[in-house]
Amino acid sequence: MKKLMALQFLASQAWALPPTMLADMEAIARRELKAGSLEALATQDGEGLKSVPAVELRDGVALIKVRGVVSRYASWMHDICGGTSTEALAKSLSASIEDPKARAVVLWFDSPGGQVNGLNEMAEMIYQARGRKKIVAYVGGQACSAAYWMASACAEVVIDATAELGSVGTVAGFRILPPVEGEQRIEVVSSNAPNKRLDPTSEDGQAAVQTIVDDLETVFIDAVTRNMGVGRDKVLADFGRGGTFIGAKAVKQGMAHRLGSLEGLIAELSGRQSSRPIQPLKASTAAKTNVGANHMPLTIAEGATAAAVADALKAQHPDAFAAIAATGAADMATAVEAARVTGHAAGKAEGEIAGRTAETARVTAVFANSLPGHEKLIQALALDGTTSGPEAAAQIIAAEKKGGADYLHDAAKTEANKVKGGAEPQGGKSTVDPKTLAAEARTLVDSEAAKGNKITISAAVRMIQGGKA
Repeated sequence: MKKLMALQFLASQAWALPPTMLADMEAIARRELKAGSLEALATQDGEGLKSVPAVELRDGVALIKVRGVVSRYASWMHDICGGTSTEALAKSLSASIEDPKARAVVLWFDSPGGQVNGLNEMAEMIYQARGRKKIVAYVGGQACSAAYWMASACAEVVIDATAELGSVGTVAGFRILPPVEGEQRIEVVSSNAPNKRLDPTSEDGQAAVQTIVDDLETVFIDAVTRNMGVGRDKVLADFGRGGTFIGAKAVKQGMAHRLGSLEGLIAELSGRQSSRPIQPLKASTAAKTNVGANHMPLTIAEGATAAAVADALKAQHPDAFAAIAATGAADMATAVEAARVTGHAAGKAEGEIAGRTAETARVTAVFANSLPGHEKLIQALALDGTTSGPEAAAQIIAAEKKGGADYLHDAAKTEANKVKGGAEPQGGKSTVDPKTLAAEARTLVDSEAAKGNKITISAAVRMIQGGKA
């Protein structure tokens, strides 16, 4: 029963895998691998069969392994073949993006591909996340089919010189088993669903499967086109038409951005060293010497790098090397000074703009606290160059309180408070109590404010005493 379930699972899914890997998976499901092969798979790389992509943080770089067959959920396929589920990979990627200690993420691929189901969602998650952190795909072994779909979604694809990349396309496979003796199978399909059980051995059945496979391939190709920033025609013509490329050829075809090593990539993303692309290896050739009547002889290997040429010049012609180095140092000093002057001017201009913007905001905030009767104070605060909006508000409130208090103090000394001819209360003459008048003035200010009218304390006092506001 387990064998039948495994075969049914394989036959019911669309796969983005090289044909040899899919055949191996079918053989595993049918128990057709030779004795000892299953044990070899189980001990490969010294890792357990259920390979969950844990996050390894190295020098501020989150390293996530994408190994083996890719499927949507962890299943029997992981138990047998090893592999990565996009469900677990999504969790690892999210954790790395949210981790403040991770400055970049490297997805380390060594996968032949896998199940199409859930793959586009995972690739979209990678593509959207690369706007938040630098996400780089490193291909150390394989990144084929489904694995390349995800790798292309990263901001950059770096490949080892011996790694394999490509196999853009999808496949659906069927294996027709002979009937088991004594077994009888009856299946009734509903009348309105004739396409539900098409025979894959018939022309109609194969045409229906072909349509599905082609539709999935279209999504695959469109995703790679967008992810790699190339034209669809280039993907169709140069990306292998389902085939794969090794290292430098993958870079030349535009399927990867550059050659590199895992340790070099981690050092680069951690900031420990600058980016230095690895050049493709070339067959060694005999050293050549450029000899001529008017030329200085220099023996170098054909195809030597700039660093190798510099080393040869230093060893064979130290005086010339020293002169060139001195010139380079002078040029560098000149370039540094020019950069300093340019940077100073740019910084000054930027500072002036920022200063004007801040001063405009400060003056606006000061004038926002304006009250009738305090125009001169507001103007002085706005022009002093230092007072902020909240500080201006505090001074206006203090001035308002002082103005009200001074008015009450002066009012208590005027003849208006010395009423003649009226009945005197017990204990002395009838006068205005400053505290009572202040309380009444505050009540009037609040009352007018509730109506939408803004008056000062002094205006309120005048209104209470019968004057004009």
